[in-house]
Amino acid sequence: MTTTMKKAAVGTPDFEYGGYTIEEYERIFAYKKEGTMPSFEEVEESKRKGKRSTFRHKCADFAISADGTSLMYYKMNKYDTKKKADDGSGTTAEVKKLRVVVRKGEVERIVRTVHEEIGHLMQKNTYKQVKDRFYWETVQEDVRAFVASCVKCQKNRPFKDQPAVLCPVPPPSNALSQWGMDLIKLPETEDGYNYLIVAINHLMKWPEAHPLKSKTAADVLVVCLGATSALERPAALHYSSMT
Repeated sequence: MTTTMKKAAVGTPDFEYGGYTIEEYERIFAYKKEGTMPSFEEVEESKRKGKRSTFRHKCADFAISADGTSLMYYKMNKYDTKKKADDGSGTTAEVKKLRVVVRKGEVERIVRTVHEEIGHLMQKNTYKQVKDRFYWETVQEDVRAFVASCVKCQKNRPFKDQPAVLCPVPPPSNALSQWGMDLIKLPETEDGYNYLIVAINHLMKWPEAHPLKSKTAADVLVVCLGATSALERPAALHYSSMT
C-alpha cells in the first residue's frame, strides 16, 4: 500500500498531503468487513498470488469500527506497548488502541482541526495529538507541512535563532566631539539624590560624574550639557543605558 508521491517541497503552496486513496481504502474496508479479496486485475496474472498474500498480511493491522462505517488501524510495535484494562470482573484483558484511517483529501482538514483544538501548539505537540487519533502513512510529514504554513503560528513563533543586530558607534571626528553617557540608579542620599550620570569622552577617556535627584529628560539634559560644555559642546552623545 503506497500513497501518492509528493513532488513539491514541504510547506509550499503546491505541497500535496497524503492519505489513503479511495481505491486503497475501499479494498481494505471490503476485505475486513466482507472478506472480499481484490481481483488485482492491474497486476500480471503470474504475480497476483504474491500480491494477494502481501495484501492479506497488511490488512491484519486494520479493523472495522464498532458502528461498521469506518476503517481503523491498530498495529502494535515495540514503541506502542499493549495496555491492560480492567473488565470489571477483577481480571484484565489486552486492549488495542484504534486509530481512524484517513483518506486522501481529508488530511488537511483533520490536521487543522486538531491544531486549532490544542491552541496552535507547534509541530511536536500537533503531531502527537494527530498520531494518537488518526492513521495514514505520512502523518509526520503532513503535520510539519501544515504547521509551517499556518499564518498564526508563524506570526507568534519565537525567533531564538536570530542574534541581535550590532549597531557600531562611528569613531569621533575630534578629541571632544563624542561622549558616552550612562544613568545609574543608586540608593537615595540624605540630600535626595537617587541617580548618578556618568559621561566618558570616547577618544580621551575623560570621565565626568554628576548626581541627579530625578531622571527626567530636562534634568538629564542640563547635566549633560553642563558637564560637556565646560570643555566643548559635543557633536554626539551615546547612552548605554537609562535605568
